[in-house]
Amino acid sequence: MVNLFSWSQFSETCLRGELKSSALDKKTLSKSLDVYLKTELKIELSLSAAKILKRYAFHKAGIKSGQQKNLSSLKACQVFENYNELLGKIRFEFESLGFVKPIKPVGSKTMTWLSIFSSSIANKHWEPKIKANIQKLFDQAYKINLINKVVFKKDPHIELEKLISLELVGKQLAYFNPKEGERFQIPFEGSMVEYEASEIRLWMGMYAYGFKPVDENEKAPPILAFSGTRIGLSQRGFLATLAADFDPRGVGYIAYARGKQNITQWLEQNKNALVTGHSLGGALARYTAIDNPSLVHGVFSFNAPGISATYGKKWDELKTRLPHRRPHMYNFHHSEDKVPTFGQRYIGKNYQVICSVEKTVKQRFTAQYTIHNKMLFCRKIAILCKANPKPSLSLKMQRFVGIIPFIFFISLLFINRALFGLYDSRPYASVFGPLRWVWRQLITSQLAIEQLNSEYLQPKGAATAA
Repeated sequence: MVNLFSWSQFSETCLRGELKSSALDKKTLSKSLDVYLKTELKIELSLSAAKILKRYAFHKAGIKSGQQKNLSSLKACQVFENYNELLGKIRFEFESLGFVKPIKPVGSKTMTWLSIFSSSIANKHWEPKIKANIQKLFDQAYKINLINKVVFKKDPHIELEKLISLELVGKQLAYFNPKEGERFQIPFEGSMVEYEASEIRLWMGMYAYGFKPVDENEKAPPILAFSGTRIGLSQRGFLATLAADFDPRGVGYIAYARGKQNITQWLEQNKNALVTGHSLGGALARYTAIDNPSLVHGVFSFNAPGISATYGKKWDELKTRLPHRRPHMYNFHHSEDKVPTFGQRYIGKNYQVICSVEKTVKQRFTAQYTIHNKMLFCRKIAILCKANPKPSLSLKMQRFVGIIPFIFFISLLFINRALFGLYDSRPYASVFGPLRWVWRQLITSQLAIEQLNSEYLQPKGAATAA
């Protein structure tokens, strides 16, 4: 009896090109692939290079590796195309030069460490540099030589450029709090479109961010973005996002319910929007689409958990009442990410993105954090396959387990508001609010002085070039 590779083992083996010399390994790989192709899940493959399938096709045809070089390209294609069982399962072929890593913000180490605890320093010192680097990523997404060869196209809504842009907005830009009126250049259908940001208040310091094209005649759609759980004392909505994660009614339910009116108001002014979100933000994006099917064109979430069972029923009702107006929904996540296994109900189309795992993923304590937050489409895509996520706990167990941390973080949130206030609260609205307000003024003025000094000391040649 041949032991089968797990799906992740099979994928990683193919990605590294490790068709080992051992007859047992070859037999195991061959048997594993045959089983996966015949499974009821109907796994659909998308490869960064056809070499993997060609190599397997040669293996199935009994052609040795040494003979492959002697075959003409025409003969190789014939062998490949004759293997219909594999060819029919291919979905996309993605080839990309990959992203150049953005330049890390340069600054004082002292200020960098203080930004962990002080939102004022983070907002004035750190976030502007981060957002400038994200803009560089948008520029790379526009300039990069992306090749999208459609081999077996079935879904017109999945476009590589769109996925890259929406992932950068939801997974990067939304975490660094775009200010009201701030502008960004975002690629859309082969051109750079200027978008203007809007802040949409949700609950207890949590915000969503709307982006609309500056040019009213622009065909590019508006974008509504939700960030996920904030991990950092100085980050806006830190405790509120943790409380929303454990809401027994569904992930993010309380945050969406409190901000629902503001979200709908923005969508009414910016119809036919694309909605994106990462992690917790992905759940909020789905709630938004279910409540506003006529205002939302589609949802593209990344590494998102399941949603509330109540909203799952609403989604089913939409299929009956408004089948043609129900927005399309997609969720993409890394194959090793555990977050999508949480939640009460899964809707839309779910895809696993399987790419080579870096060394950092193998670390014990930071592995899941790294996997959950790594970019999926801003790199070479390895394999894209449909997934059917299943909840790790039953509905009753999820509600039972979530109630205690939910009460704890809600209590901590209100205590924090009483002592220090919220990010957008007035200085006299909390016990230590006046001190917080004074600190903010001092830091703001000090950073302004440093900025003026740096501009004054800048060489004339550099200033002219800038």
